[in-house]
Amino acid sequence: MSTLAGGCVLEGKVVCIDSQLDSGNKNDLKGKVGNMEQYRCIICRYIYIPETGNPDHGISPGTSFGNLPDTWACPECEAPKEQFEMI
Repeated sequence: MSTLAGGCVLEGKVVCIDSQLDSGNKNDLKGKVGNMEQYRCIICRYIYIPETGNPDHGISPGTSFGNLPDTWACPECEAPKEQFEMI
């Protein structure tokens, strides 16, 4: 588990406790962890973070969302890539 800015933790997903974030540092986390974009499943809210990849499903850390195989699906609810939005 990695600790991120603003009281957020990274454990396969970004988990933030809103009460620990003020408007300044919350905006720093929106859409990015490090330098890569994040994508959220609109069905179950799982967040794909390219920096961590999805090793349990054969996706190496550093794999951009655009480079995921067309057959990749959400590891939580099995929704297809089309059900993800950039955040």
